Amino acid sequence: MTRSGGPADRAADAVRRRIDRSTRWIDVTDRAISRVRGVGVRAWPLDAVFPTVAGADTLRITDVVVRTALVRALIAAGTEVVALELYTEGHRCCGTRVTVHRHVDERTAEVAATALSAILGEPSAAYDVDVVASIG
Repeated sequence: MTRSGGPADRAADAVRRRIDRSTRWIDVTDRAISRVRGVGVRAWPLDAVFPTVAGADTLRITDVVVRTALVRALIAAGTEVVALELYTEGHRCCGTRVTVHRHVDERTAEVAATALSAILGEPSAAYDVDVVASIG
């Protein structure tokens, strides 16, 4: 994997500098993953793509991260989110269904699609997002 020099690379470098030299990096990763799994939140891994100088690099991220980022983006855009579901095929996210409070704003689908594209690294369009109003 080619380093981008971004925040993730800087954070990884900081962690590597702090760990005891006799500790292997894989041990640190295993401990982090076991702590995340210990939380008890059911999650599904989704494929994300990130461009690098050498080409596209892939990473699996949890659907919880995708949902959280989507909800935050929608709230920042002024949307009252009631529920959010991801459409998946295997480990690929194909779109989302957003249930909003009150009326449906046309901009909601575009905000969600833009956030999905940023998180997963693959283009998403407004037609990949279903927006419905909650009943009641």
